[in-house]
Amino acid sequence: MLKISCITLVIAVVISLVYILYLKKNIHKYEMILTDILNEKLREAQEMDLGEQLDKILEENKKDNE
Repeated sequence: MLKISCITLVIAVVISLVYILYLKKNIHKYEMILTDILNEKLREAQEMDLGEQLDKILEENKKDNE
């Protein structure tokens, strides 16, 4: 019984190490994908801020013209 537990533990450790090595190998790819998503969201936020600023400027110009 103890022998089966040791074999199961060794198999679990080997599978975990293989998975960790796989993640280390592919982490750069995931990092690039997440960076692209973050940059896109930042661009969207900046565009929204610029749109709001433009609306404020237009409102101020309307008030000035009246």
